Amino acid sequence: MGGQPREKLPSPWLPLSSVEDDGRSPSSVLALHDLTRAIQQGDLPALLSCLEHTGVDCSLPQPGGPSPAMLAASLARPELLAALLERGAGCSYREVRTETCGLLALASGDREEGREEEERLCGQLLLVAGESVETCGRQGLSPLMAACRAGRAGLAAWLCQQGAGLDRREGRGWTALMFSVDSGHGQVA
Repeated sequence: MGGQPREKLPSPWLPLSSVEDDGRSPSSVLALHDLTRAIQQGDLPALLSCLEHTGVDCSLPQPGGPSPAMLAASLARPELLAALLERGAGCSYREVRTETCGLLALASGDREEGREEEERLCGQLLLVAGESVETCGRQGLSPLMAACRAGRAGLAAWLCQQGAGLDRREGRGWTALMFSVDSGHGQVA
């Protein structure tokens, strides 16, 4: 496991419908792009400047991608997530009968290892913002299942402490334990 590259996990975000026809001006799309770049780079001053000077609505998803807050959660950047949540950003994206939330983005995000403290801080921010550890994404995938699949032992333990159900099953009947073992992360189980 140590030297093998991690398998790229599927994105937890639901596809957006026709972002070209959503009425956004080109300048607002560019401002959202700049905001996204600041989040990806972990640049809090750039994020704050973008929010202050462009008037971008930080609750909207980037065309073809997640909301800024979901992106900050997926990258485990608590200082950026806090700034976005303080300005009204939301993490949930709902489509028909499924929902994707910031905790699922946090558990599924593709980032470097060793960010357990940042993951816990992001999780706490999301719970304070009203998220539930039981919110499921497509096909019933819970944040705990995603954390187990990704081998995030610290985050999985924290989710359990917050009340995540160990016996919950997703659409195929799999539990968090099954995801952990199947993806080669038996130590998380």
